[in-house]
Amino acid sequence: MCFADTTTTITFDELDPGGDFSLIPDGYYGLQWNNWGVIDGWDSVGGYENGVISKNNVAFAPYGDPSSINYNGSFSLVSAYMTAAWQNGLQLEVKGLFNDIVTYDHTYTLNETGPTLINFNYMGIDEVNFQVLSGQQQYVMDNLVVSIPVPEPFTLALVGLGALASLVAVHRKR
Repeated sequence: MCFADTTTTITFDELDPGGDFSLIPDGYYGLQWNNWGVIDGWDSVGGYENGVISKNNVAFAPYGDPSSINYNGSFSLVSAYMTAAWQNGLQLEVKGLFNDIVTYDHTYTLNETGPTLINFNYMGIDEVNFQVLSGQQQYVMDNLVVSIPVPEPFTLALVGLGALASLVAVHRKR
């Protein structure tokens, strides 16, 4: 089957952060979100507002605990704007994995004064882990760019024709 990559920018702005914050639901943009919340950066205490790129909402790891994003298949983590919420010099380790094997492992330094565009270019992964190594535990992410393979229409048509041919063959045998 042939696949075309669909590159998507996830802004988190259509999610409702509720009173303080809410967890990002599994299935949001076809991904599994583990320990990720969404918060209105402009309506929050702390440095969250410095990480806002588009509208109000940003993603963050509640309480600074390790967080991850998973996909059932392979995807690419292209880029994101990352910002420390409380303290300059926050060290964030980001690992990209495929089938539980680490294929990318980098540490990034984040500041609270403004977002840093990180071009990850983690290609062909099925999981990405985020963990704070030093500094205050809070950081935010906005305008996350991922690339997820989707079947091309021509390939879908061929699969459909193959299924139809199978049905016709079974009907003829009867």
